[in-house]
Order: sequence, then C-alpha cells, then structure tokens
Amino acid sequence: MLNNIREYPQKEKSDNMQEIKGKCVSQGIAFGKILFYSNNISNVQKYNVDDTDAELQRYKKALEPAVSRLKSLYYDTRKNIGENESVIFQTHIMILEDAQFIKNVEDVIVKNKLNAEYAVYATALKIAEMFKKINDEYLQQRYFDILDSANTLLEILEPETRNFHDTEKLIIAAAQLLPSDIVRFKEFDCLGFITNTGAENSHAAILARSTKLPAVININEDLSRFDGLSAIIDGHNNKIIIQPDDDTLALYKIK
Repeated sequence: MLNNIREYPQKEKSDNMQEIKGKCVSQGIAFGKILFYSNNISNVQKYNVDDTDAELQRYKKALEPAVSRLKSLYYDTRKNIGENESVIFQTHIMILEDAQFIKNVEDVIVKNKLNAEYAVYATALKIAEMFKKINDEYLQQRYFDILDSANTLLEILEPETRNFHDTEKLIIAAAQLLPSDIVRFKEFDCLGFITNTGAENSHAAILARSTKLPAVININEDLSRFDGLSAIIDGHNNKIIIQPDDDTLALYKIK
C-alpha cells in the first residue's frame, strides 16, 4: 500500500500551457495526468502520551512488519530491477535493526513522553542530518536511506486507509521521493517522476534510471498546484510542460 496519497478537489483548468525547467536525472518522455504524492515522513504529527509503556509496545510491534516490508522490497528490486540496486534496502533493514537507533527512539518515547511516530522521525532526522553535513557525496546519500527506512516504519505505525489501485497511468509529483517510493510506484506502472528536490546520484535517481522511467528534479514550483492536470515530462531537455496544447502534444508524439 502506498500511504498518504492526497486527493484534491477538481481544479478549473487553465488553457495556458506552462513550461518549467528542472534537472533530468533519468531520460525519456512521458505524457499523462499528474498525481501529487506526499510520503508519511513529510506529515509526522507530534503529541504527548500518558502511557509510555503502551507507546513503546506500539513501536516494538511495528518493527517486525516494517523489516518484513523492506525485505519484500529488497527481493522485488533484486528480481525486477537488479542486484546492485536491491542492496539499498539491505541498508534500510540494518538501520531499523540497529541497537542505537532503537534505543534512541525508545528514549524519546519514555523521557519526553512523545508518540512513537514522532520519536522515529526525530531520531531518524537527527542521524540523517549528521550524514548530510559530511563532505562526501556517497555518505550524504545515507541521509535519504535513514529517512526512507524511518518512513517504512511510519507506514506501519500510521497506515492510511486508501489503497493505490488506479487503472490510469500517472506522473508522480512530490516534494521529494524516497527509493522505496520509486519501487512501489513502478509496481503500478507509473509514467515518470517530477520532484522539487533530489540529486543526480541519489538512490531514488539511480532506481528511476534503472526502471527506465523519466525523472526531472529540482523544479522550483509548488507541485501540488498541478495535481490532476495533464503534463509532459521531457527528460531529454530538463523540463516539464503543464497542460500542453494540441500542437505540442502532436510534436511529442512524433518524438
């Protein structure tokens, strides 16, 4: 299940076509409707709990299915994408099972009397920020690995009720996409990805290239505004086109 996919009211569509520049990290061209997506780690709630023992049990109970989900991602990625790419999810498993990570989460719950979701988020973010500051591009990617592993755990702690089973193929738009997001959306035959942030050598970008889906990152626009609108991803020319007119569509169909 893909969690926290937002549904927006139908917008009145403008007749004006809009071209927006970004950075291509996976080449290709795709045309379809945009779906704006927000993963769990982007929407974590913080609140106090009275029964910290019960909250600890919630956290511990969520660990096993979270690790099981990551193992499924690992095997699916190894089978359908490649062995090198699947190693990403072995790293995510190691993070969730790390004794210091577990202790830090438990300390936030018990000492600060805070909910398990926030404890996972705060612990992951603190560790991730340390990697982000390291002047090494490879190690900096651990930032997203840590957040992604935490996001999988958050999906267990706070599951959404909506399943993503849309017969229409979609372009996925998001502020950021994590490696697990790429693999899960690939299962639903999405057309491509557009995001506000990202890096060319990020694990998400590597997976997008491995799946041969076009992806354009670093788009300086509120992508939620385009939810439900038609668009073209032009992964060869570092841009997206919102509400393309008939002439533009015809030109891209020739390509």
